[in-house]
Amino acid sequence: MTLPIPHSAARGLSPWQEFKRLGHCLAGRGGGPDWAVSEALNALWLTLPGPGHALPRLHVAVRDGVPLSALPARWTLPGTAEALPLVRVRAPRACLQSAPELRPRARPALVGSATALLRAQDGGRSYLLTCAHVAVPDLLRGFGDEVDLSHASATGRCSVVDWRPAPQAGTEHSAVDAALLSLDPQTLLALQTDGGLLPSGLAGRALADQAVSMRSHRGDFPGQLKVYWSGPVDLPGVTPGVADYFLDRAIGYCCSSRSGDSGAAVWDTSDRLLGMHLAGIDGVGSGEPNAIYGPIAPVLEAFRVRPWLRGGQLADVEMPAIVPARPSNLAAVAGVTRAGSAPTVSSTTLSDREVVACTLWGEARNQGERGMRAVASVIANRWHSHYRRRQSAREVCLDPWQFSCWLKNDPNLPRMLAVARQPDAPYQQALALADPLLQGTLQDITQGARHYFAVTLRKPPAWAAGKSPCAVIGDHLFFNDVD
Repeated sequence: MTLPIPHSAARGLSPWQEFKRLGHCLAGRGGGPDWAVSEALNALWLTLPGPGHALPRLHVAVRDGVPLSALPARWTLPGTAEALPLVRVRAPRACLQSAPELRPRARPALVGSATALLRAQDGGRSYLLTCAHVAVPDLLRGFGDEVDLSHASATGRCSVVDWRPAPQAGTEHSAVDAALLSLDPQTLLALQTDGGLLPSGLAGRALADQAVSMRSHRGDFPGQLKVYWSGPVDLPGVTPGVADYFLDRAIGYCCSSRSGDSGAAVWDTSDRLLGMHLAGIDGVGSGEPNAIYGPIAPVLEAFRVRPWLRGGQLADVEMPAIVPARPSNLAAVAGVTRAGSAPTVSSTTLSDREVVACTLWGEARNQGERGMRAVASVIANRWHSHYRRRQSAREVCLDPWQFSCWLKNDPNLPRMLAVARQPDAPYQQALALADPLLQGTLQDITQGARHYFAVTLRKPPAWAAGKSPCAVIGDHLFFNDVD
């Protein structure tokens, strides 16, 4: 039970004046009682005035190893005749709850921050969220690459699981710059226990001049929301002066950000997660937005994940729509951002040969040349029979909902598009198969199949009901009796 400060204290030093004086003592400036030193106390606090005439209460947090009895039960405020009861408690020293520092092992000079802890929407694995341009800064990096994590509560190594967009592909538009990192159960538990990455909830609305905080590995920094923002983004340390991708639907804000803050969480004043810091803006005047964050909702939708919240709860994914701050023409003239991200390629930037090769790689790269040849046969059979009125191999590959590797939310998509820029051995095989397909000389090894599905599917597609496969090649069942 805490005790009120006596009324008579008002005749001498006020409780607030005495509180400040004791604070100076705790900081080593002397002039106070011998017990008000950092060797004995971790902190002291005075409750803020409440409604009416409620009196504040003074507590002293005694350090471990120092008995509570070593401090007096009462202390006489200078200038008063009455003693002030001291409420002696055990309490740890305050610690900064900054985000973990992240460094890709392949590029240790590149530093970023973590945004949040996420869990797959289907209840599967948990992940650490950061920026794609931190985890996958160039075309030589990708799935399985390791990222070192350093934090007061945990150190360890994460690995890249998924990311969007893919690196260095010009001015392709993207609403997210995000990557998922896997982490071991011990690191996950340590970060959950620390709580620095756990917001109180999700905030879906951003308002002009709204106060926020950016939570970087360097600490927490205040900010103020200003504008809608869309524009090209540059990663100076990797592709200096080149627009790596075009960011859509971001929000510009004022904040003291610097290199290494990419991935930092942006919270509102109620500790709700708004989004993730992506970049700074060069060449703006005082009071104009000098930083950019991406709203969290598109990230959650793209990866089908939910954030962990305080108290071990998962956020509800049915969030209100993101409504950015008031529009401004600043976004149009601010220029290219710094500390940017990774761009993506899409079907619009690929040749017909590359679209076909990407499809073969995305659908059957783990099944060898024969497995990819079988998928190529299906593409050719659909093309030459004008299936679904498609008039080219390209149109067949990009036909909506036909080849899963091209689905917007398929985890294959960013890796498939990245490999088109930095071919691996299976992609080289896919390119070699694309040539005879496009020339009309590819030998069909599927007996005319126009459909297939993976044997690993838990439930066969509806179109396969009552049908019999005409070929089994690799992990795929092929059908030539589907209309």
